[in-house]
Amino acid sequence: MHGRRGTATDKVWASRQLLLTGYEHLTVKQKARFNAALAAEDPTNEIAAAHAVKERLRLLLAEHQPHQIRRRLYDFYDAAARADMEETSRLATTIDTWRPAVLVALTEDVTNARTEGFNRIIKQTKRVGCGFTNMDNYRRRIMVHIALEGRDQQHEISTRPAQMRRAHDARPRLITLAHDPALRAD
Repeated sequence: MHGRRGTATDKVWASRQLLLTGYEHLTVKQKARFNAALAAEDPTNEIAAAHAVKERLRLLLAEHQPHQIRRRLYDFYDAAARADMEETSRLATTIDTWRPAVLVALTEDVTNARTEGFNRIIKQTKRVGCGFTNMDNYRRRIMVHIALEGRDQQHEISTRPAQMRRAHDARPRLITLAHDPALRAD
């Protein structure tokens, strides 16, 4: 499979969903099919090694206790080193580079999803705008889209359990259009 996209005749390609599913979630029959596909189509053991690294990373990202995170991190680095592939080494280097942020995200349950959501809105607005020539109009359009999306999500927020609402409400609020002098309709 290396260097090309798989086909239906490749057992591993045909069983690709098994590679993506957490191993503990597979049934006995699926595990047997998974192991048979690896035995038949993975003579270099690259796919099995990459799968082991993926599983270790998945287990790491599921942890929340610092001592468990350290143990899972060690297991992940060990699996990546044993795989001895450029891709797994690069992944291990990336995780090591971002380790402080990963640790905070796992232990403190902190996310930048809100910022990423705003960036998505900005990019979508830019794509639809087909090249704004006036930056003020571009900024206004972005603010309107963010405000409208926030309004559309109010129903969703009010139907969440109280604990989730409190966590959401503790985040900084958007600056409304009325507070920006350039956007006032006066």
